[in-house]
Amino acid sequence: NKPINIKKNIPSIPASKKIRDYQKEAYSEWKNKNYHGILSMATGTGKTITAFNALINLLQEEEYLATVVVVPYQHLVTQWAEEASEFGITFIKCFESSKKWSSQLLDAVTKYKYKEQKNIFIITTTSTYISAKFQDPISKLNNLCLIVDEVHNFGASTIQKFYLPNANFRLGLSATPSRYMDEEGTTAIFGYMGEV
Repeated sequence: NKPINIKKNIPSIPASKKIRDYQKEAYSEWKNKNYHGILSMATGTGKTITAFNALINLLQEEEYLATVVVVPYQHLVTQWAEEASEFGITFIKCFESSKKWSSQLLDAVTKYKYKEQKNIFIITTTSTYISAKFQDPISKLNNLCLIVDEVHNFGASTIQKFYLPNANFRLGLSATPSRYMDEEGTTAIFGYMGEV
């Protein structure tokens, strides 16, 4: 019996997506800043594609990588997950009741920790991100890439306590990264995520 060789589905840029020069440049800048930083991009300029391009480039450099994407609203979980599938990425969707996702998340985290799985992709809402059921397994991951959409929301004092020190790759996205009338929150975001 010959062993069946199954080629792993490696995330990549689909032929249908054109990565623009400024999106490539965004990745280079992020890399030069030790993979910390915020993409301040106007709505409609392809923030998610830019983020996926950065992630796919990073995946080619890192043998093992755990990725967590944090979005403010549930409908964005669905949007991101749909777009991710075009890049060959399947997210574990963590939102609403933990009964729906907790065992799937723990299973994936265990496989990743024991190097049975090279990559895991997790997406969550801000409210689930700060829950103990989410934080406990995630805070133990190594080689973690944290991508935060609408990063200005990430400066709220309720969220600052949950900044993950183990996220060595940090990418924030926002058309307006500064928090309105909240200098402290804005300082916290830039301090944790990196500069624009």
